[in-house]
Amino acid sequence: MTTHVILQMLFLICGSIIVAYIIFRYFLGVGFGAPYLPIHTKYLRSINNKLDIKPGITVVDLGSGDGKILVEAAKRGATVIGYEINPLLAWISKLRLRKWQSHATIYRKNLFEADLSKADIIFIFGINGMMDRLSKKLLHEARTDVEIISFAFPLFGFVEKDREDIAFLYRMP
Repeated sequence: MTTHVILQMLFLICGSIIVAYIIFRYFLGVGFGAPYLPIHTKYLRSINNKLDIKPGITVVDLGSGDGKILVEAAKRGATVIGYEINPLLAWISKLRLRKWQSHATIYRKNLFEADLSKADIIFIFGINGMMDRLSKKLLHEARTDVEIISFAFPLFGFVEKDREDIAFLYRMP
């Protein structure tokens, strides 16, 4: 093999590693927390119809991903706060919420650093391994009248108020 062919192969391998890193790190969330799984609009609409999202309500989304949940709440006039550790998804959320920037905030933080004290409604799309720790945080920090929606994974120690497909609607015990 010539030096030219070896350099081309090396360039191809390095390029492939960089692309794989970007995909795994920024799109799948590897190294950032839960992987990015966008919520299906039909689940979001059906659960939003059960909630009283309106002006004066504060909606917090823990692991806000692309901001879809926050956009729907902002359209109804709510103050929205998202916590997303993935920088690409946090940027996408900010971009999607720019129309409502006066009452929309995205923090590029771990959801365990979230301030839950002002939340009237909290959305979560976590993963099984984090739900116990997250349940403890919610019980300790959230208001007693908060409504919590967890997609796909149940919360421990909460009263299930309703369920719509993969969405669990909870109230505090």
